[in-house]
Amino acid sequence: MPNQNARLLAYLAVFLALSLGLLSPIKIQAQDNDYHQNFEWKYGDYTYYWNLSIPKSLYDAYVDVSALRRTSKGVAGYGFLTTTEDPYVQMLASKLNESATEEGLGVFETVSFVLAFVQSLQYTSDNVTTNYDEYPRFPIETLVDYGGDCEDTSILFATLMLALGYGAVYINPLHHVAVGVLGDDIDGYYYTYDQERYYYCETTGNGWDIGDMPDEYQNGTAKIYPIKETQQYRVPVVFETPQPTETSSSTPSPQPPLSPQVTIYAAKTPAQNPNQETSQTLETEYPELTTTTGIAAFAAVASLGALLTRRKPKTQ
Repeated sequence: MPNQNARLLAYLAVFLALSLGLLSPIKIQAQDNDYHQNFEWKYGDYTYYWNLSIPKSLYDAYVDVSALRRTSKGVAGYGFLTTTEDPYVQMLASKLNESATEEGLGVFETVSFVLAFVQSLQYTSDNVTTNYDEYPRFPIETLVDYGGDCEDTSILFATLMLALGYGAVYINPLHHVAVGVLGDDIDGYYYTYDQERYYYCETTGNGWDIGDMPDEYQNGTAKIYPIKETQQYRVPVVFETPQPTETSSSTPSPQPPLSPQVTIYAAKTPAQNPNQETSQTLETEYPELTTTTGIAAFAAVASLGALLTRRKPKTQ
């Protein structure tokens, strides 16, 4: 009986630690010079299972970047971490887009598919998984570590969006980071930046659609940061890019998919006037990055559906 009680207490202690986030996921061990990480996420009626083989040399090269370089400019400097030119990230973005196309998904559904993939990663706090209060991760680190906190999954999602050719910004409500995706006529919350609408995308937790916003941020303000890809860190290593393996479960077949058109038409509903938009350009200590503070507005879909816009080429 004493042994059973001790075992029961041990189980309860582990359960409590997991519930409170005191235990962090155990990082996988490298095999054959690669990290092999399994991913599982749901979108529509399908569950997707992927295995990614990520070169250890690539992961180690990012880990070697100091915490000071990652955090010196705060969210305004996250362009440094947004590694759209990383061949592995480009491969992953291409594979996600290929899978979405094979499923017959349109632009809106493709972005939602990628968002669901990122949301499936575990939420972990920096002060639990690292020795720092703030430690933003590069996308490759987030994939190998199978998660992170809000800035880590936001950096991963923004990087994938930009790699796919969609416009994206970082949205920084108080004590939080999310991503804004360039679009128009989407049913949800958005911020206006540079005369364009960026729809809020929550990357922590499952089930948040494009334009969904947690209640605690709906009546507040947020800083909007453009992403300058020219500032990104480039890994000084050469490696081969292994392809991911994937399977999808034998769940019930989804409804016939929409054709992959840029414009997705929704059911006609009575139009509602969006809330008054306010925005203000602020002076920052990093003048090369424009910071905008604004109140999120809510757009209600009328006869137009969801239109996600590919970013316009800009001269550097």
